[in-house]
Amino acid sequence: MKNLFISLVCLFAIMGYMNAFSQNHDNTKAISVATNLEDMYNWNLYPTYQTYLDFMNYYADTYPNICKLDTIGYTTQNRLLLALKISSNPNIDQNKPKFFYSSSIHGNELTGTMVLMQFIDTLITSTADDIIQLRNSIQMYICPMANPDGTYIAGDNSVSSAVRYNANYLDLNRNFPDPKAGAHPDGESYQVETLAFMEYALRERFHISSNLHTGSEVYNYPFDCYRSSQKEHADKSWFEYMGNEFVGAFSSTTPSNYFTDVSSNGIIDGGDWYTVFGGRQDWHTYFAHCREITLELSMDYTPSNAKIKRYWEYLHNSMFVMPKYCLIGFEGVVKDTLTDEVLDNVMIKINNHDRDSSEVFSNSNGYFFRPILSGNYSVTFSKDGYYSKTINVNTSNDMTTLQDVKLLSMTQSIEKNPKKDVKIYPMPVNSVMVVEVGEDMNYSIFDMQGQMIMNGRIHSRANVLDVSKLDNGNYFFKIYNAKEQYNKKILVIK
Repeated sequence: MKNLFISLVCLFAIMGYMNAFSQNHDNTKAISVATNLEDMYNWNLYPTYQTYLDFMNYYADTYPNICKLDTIGYTTQNRLLLALKISSNPNIDQNKPKFFYSSSIHGNELTGTMVLMQFIDTLITSTADDIIQLRNSIQMYICPMANPDGTYIAGDNSVSSAVRYNANYLDLNRNFPDPKAGAHPDGESYQVETLAFMEYALRERFHISSNLHTGSEVYNYPFDCYRSSQKEHADKSWFEYMGNEFVGAFSSTTPSNYFTDVSSNGIIDGGDWYTVFGGRQDWHTYFAHCREITLELSMDYTPSNAKIKRYWEYLHNSMFVMPKYCLIGFEGVVKDTLTDEVLDNVMIKINNHDRDSSEVFSNSNGYFFRPILSGNYSVTFSKDGYYSKTINVNTSNDMTTLQDVKLLSMTQSIEKNPKKDVKIYPMPVNSVMVVEVGEDMNYSIFDMQGQMIMNGRIHSRANVLDVSKLDNGNYFFKIYNAKEQYNKKILVIK
């Protein structure tokens, strides 16, 4: 009897393994591929590797004014990792929000590849006003195939044997640094694909992103490494609000049971489904200060050719929902108060809201975008070496609020490009200060928070400025014209 029990256990284990294998290697289907672009546009054939490259190059070559091809990096087997950048001026880094779509980090999960290829075609070629506005208002990055080594494991002309893993047979979606498990949660070194995607994300500084999968049907939001009872993302309500709109935008032809296998409303906090360590979603969200959603689009890992078209039919409206959230929140440029230079890496924190690395940062252009639902927020801008500034921001769910900010340096040179003929007295200042200059110039007085208190014009003589309304304390006095400026710290004592 004991031997019979052991035999049954082994049999069930083998059956379970075979079932898992069949899910990842569905060789029972006849899966055909498109060997040229003409066949590709029937949208019922998966691309060969060369057809995929031709597809990506076609849009960059044909629409250079709105489309640019980026090389993210290379795979273990030296295949290309590509993204199309689509925007009103894709050749420069504009002060606009950035959205990143990618798919098939698991090489056998190809529904998203086909959906994103059709999304690219629609986004670029559509003449609909709302799509043109979206294309002009944000910077869109789209990578339809994030693991071509796994997809073309049997060779560049077949996807029938596609596998989940990369060429080293490692799961790329368990290979990222993790907020909870730390570095190398899978116990393996970072794969070249992982490093490429991390470097690309840190360079481009995406604001919202989504990674497309298959095997279930659900909208999955951070965190994956924590159950919601342990930790919830600060923007949980934002993720759910967007998720409800995503699901609500399904086509009228979508089956009623679509997106119901995991959650009745199609939306779930990732860790409440099951915990994942080393996933790209949590890395993007926690370490890159982006907001990433995982979309599971189909129960079939690699749908048969006859089923491919249906998913774009279901999702063609929903796929535009998340990018539109790059138009909701507040944005601006942060600059140095005295020099007017843009400031990189300024932290923008919503007080009594942000936690667990949910703050955002300005980029090298000084530009920032904070996606957030409508409300009145107290927001603090801070950077090492600068005085922090807190302002109130009002946002609406149907618009982006503009909010440019200037910060005052703690270590600013007191006299930058000083003019020899500038004199300021007396020091400390009482109720008036005298400024002598050799030519007409503008002046501004700032408090230590960078707020401008006074400004005006002074002339090539002794100018008497009434500062009687200034409180006791330190201020910055700035004289400037189009060519140069003079900055001095002054002390007011009455």
